[in-house]
Amino acid sequence: MNALDWQAMSRAEQDAYVDHWYREMRPRLVEQALAAGMWPQLVEYLEKGGAMHFSFHEVGSDGISTPQDAIERHFATLPLFDFGPLFRVTFDRAALEKIEPTVLSKATFLGRNYDAVSGRISEGMPHHRPGAPVGEFVAAFVSPPHRVSMPIAELQALFDQLVECLSLDDPLTVILDWASQQLAQISDYYDAGFEWWGAFLWTVEASDKSRIAVISASATD
Repeated sequence: MNALDWQAMSRAEQDAYVDHWYREMRPRLVEQALAAGMWPQLVEYLEKGGAMHFSFHEVGSDGISTPQDAIERHFATLPLFDFGPLFRVTFDRAALEKIEPTVLSKATFLGRNYDAVSGRISEGMPHHRPGAPVGEFVAAFVSPPHRVSMPIAELQALFDQLVECLSLDDPLTVILDWASQQLAQISDYYDAGFEWWGAFLWTVEASDKSRIAVISASATD
């Protein structure tokens, strides 16, 4: 399904397609998303308004050897992670190769909405210019343009799982911030984020180089 196909449909055909998508196609995509490495909690997070997409990749499998490889695979699987029947994204590997990522510390990556002493997270919109590499992971995770309909305690529990899964307490874990004005050239996924709320792309590589996680977010009101 592309935009031209959709526009050529009558209203009744559009309604029938959306009904078919939610009844039959969406459950299969959820199963595929879980098989692709998403935890049930991350599926729930997206369904309840979260704006952040995660994927987890084993180095040495499926042609993954670099963060750029993992990012390319991430964008190839994004249609599994979003639950809109018309969700599609483009991806330009050559544009990605032009970006020099910024290495972040754990504190910078998590940002001002994380209390390093207590480990607690708090709500609050990201404070940055879209495409600027400044971390702000927690703000983007907790406070998308439209509020996540999950209690802060549930978000905290999911965040704690992510900290462990991403090995963020390991000082040798490599966190790269790929945010750049060039994100708009990488994928139309970032069109919304550059309008207002934010355009984010991070990779987190385990210290033993065995795993690379890719985290992206892009949204507007």
